[in-house]
Amino acid sequence: MRRKLTWISGGILAMAAWPVFGQKEDPAAGSPDAAAMKDTCADTAQVVEFKTGSAALTPDDRAALDEVITWLQQDDSRYSRVEGWADPRGNAGKNEVLSQQRAQAVENYISSQGVDPGRVKVRARGETDIPPAPGGSERVAVVRLCSTQTAQETPPPAPAAEEPPPAEPAPPPEPAPAPPPSGMAATGISGGPAAPTQPYSVIGMGLSAGGGVIGFTDSQARDNVNDGGEWEARLTIGTRIPVGLDLAYVGSAQGLNVAGLDTNAYLLGNGAEADLRLQWPKGMFRPYAFGGVGWTHYSVQRSTVVGTALTSSDDIGTIPFGVGIAIGKVNGLLFDIRGTGRATFDDDVLSPLYSGTGQDAPLTSWAVTARLGAEW
Repeated sequence: MRRKLTWISGGILAMAAWPVFGQKEDPAAGSPDAAAMKDTCADTAQVVEFKTGSAALTPDDRAALDEVITWLQQDDSRYSRVEGWADPRGNAGKNEVLSQQRAQAVENYISSQGVDPGRVKVRARGETDIPPAPGGSERVAVVRLCSTQTAQETPPPAPAAEEPPPAEPAPPPEPAPAPPPSGMAATGISGGPAAPTQPYSVIGMGLSAGGGVIGFTDSQARDNVNDGGEWEARLTIGTRIPVGLDLAYVGSAQGLNVAGLDTNAYLLGNGAEADLRLQWPKGMFRPYAFGGVGWTHYSVQRSTVVGTALTSSDDIGTIPFGVGIAIGKVNGLLFDIRGTGRATFDDDVLSPLYSGTGQDAPLTSWAVTARLGAEW
């Protein structure tokens, strides 16, 4: 297991003011200002462990060296000393070369991340004074953190502070702010306005309205009633859970082709439905399947049925079922499209037309609708 860098928060961030690290050789020695410079190195170091005979950095090595790179980039006066070693096994000359390659591999990576190569001092140590490494291994490279700074002259003593004027009496404390009203949460900033709590239901609610097309599936019913329009409004309870509930008003209008009725006569339907829906409650596209029970009141409009076998109105039961998909962001605008089938029972609107024939005209229907609404 390789040893990670131990960061000493005070020692590194305040390196300029911590002489305990000691004076090192000045990298700017020989320049006119060399006497005004000092070189300090932290005692902490990054230890990189290599496999036997290798000078390749692992991903973990690079991740650890990223901390060194960040430290160097924070101050141009900082630099690093990289020293490479190889254990005494094998040829001494080859170990010297290997130790140089290991130190150079560290320098190459640091430089590749935008650090000036001149700020990385590389030294091959071969088999000399090998430091301990994680797990007892001696195949290491050590990165030390250093800083070169200008020595500061002793500043002149500060002038004596003037006698401060007498303090004014403190104003009386302000009363503590009242707690936020129910349904509001504090922002966490003193004096700031309270922020509303989560503005949507935990289970999710949706309200939408729209329309589409409807038609009957039975051939006898289709002979007497045309395809028409359907409109609906739906309240959905539980849009964010796998099982939800739809409560809906459903209306329809379809032209009639029955002998004895006016040519503009139509069949008007008004009803209500309750559907249980199984759904995928997450994401932009949320498909679902549904089934339930409903009721519809049908009546003949714009004509009388006198002189015909047609019933002027009837209340029938329905069993709606189908599939759909809700499209939209959670807690926002919602677009919904669905296909619906409706089995019926107790439907006697068209049945008198076929009395005595052994046939019937059930009002089993299909519909495709689209709705636009909002979810919260």
